[in-house]
Amino acid sequence: MENSDMPPMPAKMLMGVNTTPNTVSTHADKAKTIQTLQKIAEIFGSELVAEGIETDDDLRLLRDLGLTFGQGYFLARPHAQPCTAVQPGAVAVLVNSQVAVYPEVRQSTQANIFDRLNILQAPTMGPQTQIDQVAALFLKHPHLHALPLVEGDSPIGIINRMNFLDRYSKLYSRELWGNKPCLQWANLQPHLIESKHTIDDLLGILTSDDQRYLDDGFIVVYNDRYGYGY
Repeated sequence: MENSDMPPMPAKMLMGVNTTPNTVSTHADKAKTIQTLQKIAEIFGSELVAEGIETDDDLRLLRDLGLTFGQGYFLARPHAQPCTAVQPGAVAVLVNSQVAVYPEVRQSTQANIFDRLNILQAPTMGPQTQIDQVAALFLKHPHLHALPLVEGDSPIGIINRMNFLDRYSKLYSRELWGNKPCLQWANLQPHLIESKHTIDDLLGILTSDDQRYLDDGFIVVYNDRYGYGY
């Protein structure tokens, strides 16, 4: 299950994208990821900041991708006093008309994007798991923002931590609901994402009209089954 605690981003909020390790100018998957993040930032009215720019080829490619903001040793070295200008080498790249050479896209870069994401193998609940038991799971696993509801191998719902605890903490809620099935408190239309999705597939999901994943996160599945293949 992918951790997605990020709330909806206000206009002009800055999103950081790290271009290291492995320079963006030589790795097609990182360049593709940046293009995807640009589309997401545009949808949310945010600005994208490229971090870790270390070579002239990196800066040239990011310039041609249309990024306005950047940070890295090639622009300026760390100093006790804030820099007032970028280094001459960076200025030369920015004013030069040489076009960047985009790294070659290999088939493997389009394979499984979740190899590079922090996927949480969360404990599961069944439809008849009691609400008190769900509370105990959240208490035992404070790092989890949500829990998947699974029937057999198939995810059928997801329970958001904050929403659950807000409801569970209300007066007499434990007495009234504690021994009831958690199915009644679950989102029964969770976002399911196949582990074999490409970046383009994921972009379509992240930019869809249904934005509940910003609160609930999404469940990564393998051939529609939870907990297999990753």
